[in-house]
Amino acid sequence: MFFAVPAAIVLSVMGIIAIGGDVPPARAAEACFVAPNGSAVCSDDGTGGGNGLCNVQTSVAPYVELDAPSVGGRFNVGRTLGTNACSLTPEATVHVQWKRDGAAIPGATTRSYTLTDADQGKALAVTVTGSKPGYVTTAKTSAPTVPIGSVQSYVDPPIPVVVLDDSNHGNMAVGHILAAKSTFLTSGVWQSWENSALSFSYQWARDGVHIDGATGRLYTLTTADLGHRMTVTMTGWRPEWATVSKTSAPSDIIAAGPPPAAPAPVDVTAPLVTASAAGGDYVQGQSVRLTADETAAVFYSTDGSTPTTSSPRYSKPIALAGNTTLRYIGRDLAGNTSRPEQQVYVVPVIPVRDSTAPGVEATPATGAYTVGQSVALIPDEIAAIYFTTDGTVPTQNSTPYTAPIRLTTNTTIRYVAVDVTGNASRQITQTYTVSPVSFIDVGKGNQFSNEITWLAEHGVSTGWEESNGTRSYRPYQAVNRDAMAAFMYRLAGSPLYTPPAVSPFGDVTPNTQFYKEITWLSERNISTGWKEANGSKTYRPLQPVNRDAMAAFMYRFAGDKAFPPPPPAPGPHPPGYSPHGTFADVPVDSQFFKEIEWLANNGISTGWTVDNYLVSPPTSSRVYRSLEPVNRDAMAAFMHRYNSKFGGL
Repeated sequence: MFFAVPAAIVLSVMGIIAIGGDVPPARAAEACFVAPNGSAVCSDDGTGGGNGLCNVQTSVAPYVELDAPSVGGRFNVGRTLGTNACSLTPEATVHVQWKRDGAAIPGATTRSYTLTDADQGKALAVTVTGSKPGYVTTAKTSAPTVPIGSVQSYVDPPIPVVVLDDSNHGNMAVGHILAAKSTFLTSGVWQSWENSALSFSYQWARDGVHIDGATGRLYTLTTADLGHRMTVTMTGWRPEWATVSKTSAPSDIIAAGPPPAAPAPVDVTAPLVTASAAGGDYVQGQSVRLTADETAAVFYSTDGSTPTTSSPRYSKPIALAGNTTLRYIGRDLAGNTSRPEQQVYVVPVIPVRDSTAPGVEATPATGAYTVGQSVALIPDEIAAIYFTTDGTVPTQNSTPYTAPIRLTTNTTIRYVAVDVTGNASRQITQTYTVSPVSFIDVGKGNQFSNEITWLAEHGVSTGWEESNGTRSYRPYQAVNRDAMAAFMYRLAGSPLYTPPAVSPFGDVTPNTQFYKEITWLSERNISTGWKEANGSKTYRPLQPVNRDAMAAFMYRFAGDKAFPPPPPAPGPHPPGYSPHGTFADVPVDSQFFKEIEWLANNGISTGWTVDNYLVSPPTSSRVYRSLEPVNRDAMAAFMHRYNSKFGGL
């Protein structure tokens, strides 16, 4: 038999000692114990000595059970700590109180707490109290943290150095341009402000005193700098990070510059342009040269219209193919423009029969190549090209050539060309031995091995050839902006394209590794680069591509599809909520919000799912991580998904 006493007690096998409440005593033959929920229970020991009340059972109030709290997060001023405060008793109320060196912090009663300057050097803990009607209130306190540290950033960029700009030679003198050098190779590792994930600014100083308005990477020395030393301070910042400033060592003492040149006399005379052949009757094939009596640009028209500086610019002799009215002007270096001159040529048209067959050059020619190699067929005149890859003889009914032919297996290409007058070339054959691409650093266990293999098979990337003859893909290496241009050019099918003779970017020359691909990207407005303080444009080819910029590249590559981004999720929202779309870390006012939403909407990127256990119940959200660089394996996945959605290869 059992009965319970309605008060806290001290129990023994041979009797009961009550320490609170009115409890009828149990007999010596009865024993009592405390149940796990706090109830006191008595029982008859079977000797018959009980008082007959053991069949009555009553429980004292149980206590609220709490999980032991702990504190997580980074223990530095400005960081946010969190606790796992929770009750194991259903429907219990949980109260949180943060403490600093054992003293309660006023107002700090939520599951998270942002560290302030007052917390530096102190240990923090959290006390969790659980209560429920009919239950005993319970409290538990976490172990104290380590002493809270000062504000902390994650990067330590290098100290800048004051150098002469590449356009200057000699010493640091008035009139020369100084530059802040911020990228260095130290022990085989590149250190750079540009790759530090910080936004940063410049401030030039003269003997330690700031110069108003001198806030660019470059600084032109003036007479005020003569006899002084110059320094430059770079300051970097990022939300929730400590602001970091680094100041260069002082420069050499600034010397006097060369004396100013005497002003040149003002040129007010327009150039004189003459034609090598005066107007009159000529036979077909006659050519006319235009020359100026000084250095000048010559512009002309052949349809009788008045020439302007927007007309064709003269660069080679003008062939007369028929009756022609030639008008021309000259404009010299001082901006003086001559009046229009005119020559009228009468040239009877004599038909000429073209009997020469076109020639065609295959690039590359017969040989051994890897999967994904493209073959371009280039005629030496305007002509249609027809080809086969199945061993049959090509005719004008065969496949017309419109874009480079991509090799995926051993291939024999046979082709003929037909010009506008019907002349057909002889059949030409090119034979290609094609070997598959295998990367030693990409196995089946790699997350994106299938996508990387697809990328290689279509010639978008063939990786690197190592010294031992193997090939590697380097899947976890960040994609730089120059390689991004090459990826996209190849994803477009490596279209026929002639790059400009003059680069649109100050940091990219015709000898740059991916010059053709970068200028192609620029002409399609997929990337326009940056406009620098001196008015020049730069592309920054060796800068890694972040995930937000990658979304913009892909969106523009697709042709700026009309895409209205979805509205933010409806309320109500918790305090501190920032309106966003698919991804919780991409607010609607982000620079590339529309492009990232387009990427998610088309399944090209799904981001990451993050669980938040600092709230009860735990919640999940999707994040995009906009400012993380894009690795080469993820780039393969993005391009494979894009191709599956929109086609191209």
